[in-house]
Amino acid sequence: MLKKKIFKFAIYCIPAGLISCTVSPLIRNPHPHPPNGFLGFHTTTNGMRYWELVKPQIKNVERPDFCKKKMFAMDAGIFNLYCYQRKAIPNQNLYSITSCFYSPDFSNRTSEQKEPSFTCTVKQEEEKYSDEERDRAIRFFGDSVPSNFEYAIIVLKQLLAFIGFLLIVFVGPGLLFIWLLISILQVSFNLINKWISKP
Repeated sequence: MLKKKIFKFAIYCIPAGLISCTVSPLIRNPHPHPPNGFLGFHTTTNGMRYWELVKPQIKNVERPDFCKKKMFAMDAGIFNLYCYQRKAIPNQNLYSITSCFYSPDFSNRTSEQKEPSFTCTVKQEEEKYSDEERDRAIRFFGDSVPSNFEYAIIVLKQLLAFIGFLLIVFVGPGLLFIWLLISILQVSFNLINKWISKP
């Protein structure tokens, strides 16, 4: 009875995992730039906290609407920072972009002596944002914060993807392996019993 239950549950795990992994991408992610690449190694996060370090290098001293920090996982702290400042043009949502590259100080100096190393330039091209895109960018990459609903959708997508991954990669195959092991042991014990019970 137990063996049948394990087998049925293992068989159900794989399609359940596939459904979970399929449903997750179908839910629209409120994040403007959700993680992508292999296992989500390319990430874009809020970079406004670096603005005070960047400001001395550029002429525009006004605080930007938002800054995007783009990085790769396991990149030793190296990342790109893009800060967006709205241009004072009526009825136009055009943004000038300050592009910065950050590389940590790998010298032997003490942590007190080390300074963050930013190299910044103002890009020639501009980007245009609709009012909706601008508001969303400010919530995720500016001084505002995403809504509770947006957080809930992001967590739900991550949870579905994680559950699907576990069911497909670990739980289903793992239970099938246990079912197979129980079957082998059961057959082995039956053969041993038959051999022992022979006159």
